[in-house]
Amino acid sequence: MNRMRRGYLVLGILVGSALGSRPSMAQSEYTADYQTNIISGVVSNWAEGPYSVGYTNSADVLLIQNGGVLSDGNADLGYKGSNNVALVTGSGSVWSNGGMGELRVGTYSAGNQLIISNGGAVFNNNAYLGFYSSSSNNMVSVTGTGSVWSSSDMYISTQGAGNQLVVSMGGTVYSGTTRIGSTVGTKVVVSDPGSDWISTGSILVSGSGGSLFVGSSSGSSFGGGNTQYDQLIVTNDGELRVTNNIGGGRLAVNGTFSLDSGTVTVDSLQVNGNGVVTFNDGVLNTKTTHISNGSGFTVGNGTNVATLTLASGGSGFHFFAKGLTISSNATLSGVGTISGATTVNGGGVLAPGDGPGSITFNNSLTLAPGSTFAIALNGTGAGQYSQIIELGGTVSVSNCVLSVSLGYTPSPGDSFTIISNLTSMAVLGTFVTTSGVALPNGADFVVDNTTFQIDYAANADGLDVDLTAFIPEPSAFLLAALGGVSLAAFLRRKRA
Repeated sequence: MNRMRRGYLVLGILVGSALGSRPSMAQSEYTADYQTNIISGVVSNWAEGPYSVGYTNSADVLLIQNGGVLSDGNADLGYKGSNNVALVTGSGSVWSNGGMGELRVGTYSAGNQLIISNGGAVFNNNAYLGFYSSSSNNMVSVTGTGSVWSSSDMYISTQGAGNQLVVSMGGTVYSGTTRIGSTVGTKVVVSDPGSDWISTGSILVSGSGGSLFVGSSSGSSFGGGNTQYDQLIVTNDGELRVTNNIGGGRLAVNGTFSLDSGTVTVDSLQVNGNGVVTFNDGVLNTKTTHISNGSGFTVGNGTNVATLTLASGGSGFHFFAKGLTISSNATLSGVGTISGATTVNGGGVLAPGDGPGSITFNNSLTLAPGSTFAIALNGTGAGQYSQIIELGGTVSVSNCVLSVSLGYTPSPGDSFTIISNLTSMAVLGTFVTTSGVALPNGADFVVDNTTFQIDYAANADGLDVDLTAFIPEPSAFLLAALGGVSLAAFLRRKRA
């Protein structure tokens, strides 16, 4: 478990169990509509709970501020009453549903809001945003630097429509297994620099640990019905991390997942059934990928900068049933094996490795005219230079730009197999240099004062593509200069 999250959970338990107690009352202090309870700079322990804001009332308000602390067992924000609000604001202000306590926002009701802001914190075991079918249009907002919502497991609109979670302006959410929606209109947004959702749990659900399910029904990895209308959106440099120390974090999408700007890091990405992924901008780091929703997977929208990184540390297998497309201004990088036809459009980049490294393709690879194959040469040993390995399809490189960067000074004769082609078909087409000069078989080109020769029929099978560093023959100008020097020396000797 993430060290910081573990610290927050310990703090929540201590707040919930170590404070002085007082006898529990029926359903907390609220006895009518439009009542406000303020906990400001003091500790209120409701250890035996439950604590309800809006048990049957509406428009009640709980305000925890100025380092105030409310500790209870189970808690409801809007049990049967609607439009109730809980605001936990300011550094040191805490609402702790300690021990095995649960927090339910909108148990049977609608329009309730939990707002965690300006360094406030809420701790609980399980959390439910929308509990029954009647619990609609409830919202949790975690906003501002230092604001935290920490939950062991989280269930967002597994019943009830239109419930929302918004993490913004540097807020942070920690969760274990999380389910988002099985009904229409659920939305989760992670937005703004510094905003972070970290799913680090190790609870096993359908064979996964620390998982985040989008559009899933209770008890199964992928739900049915209208789950494509459930949305997870990462935008404006927000960050989502679904990962743990055993590599079991899984983002499973049967709704809609949009990466519009920001960074998403997952141990495993799965998109099945009705799942829709829109990857317009930002960075997606994934150790394992399985896309079988009947659509091709496209990185980038052709305008913004988007990067798909095949991260190391997982199985390294990435399956795209209907293919993978890298758009203009987008990049495919990292190490791993891709199953599914792959196309890098003009303006797109294939950059195997994190620096050097290799990507293996089980199906055809097309590097379209105007695309870039970016390789790093840091040495001649395995893993020291970038490489494509083709196992089961054609490789087309016609008018693709070959961009070479050097991390060392090659010696004459150093050779690099940049395309290891294990099929029976030759590589189709030839590269061009970064300045647009054609590179036919046997052509020379210079990178950082080192001259390379390209061979499209290299090695024993004559089907690989190699680069070899060599010392070029002297140019005609140099030969003439050397001849002039020799002639001058001969004349001097003759005069003597």
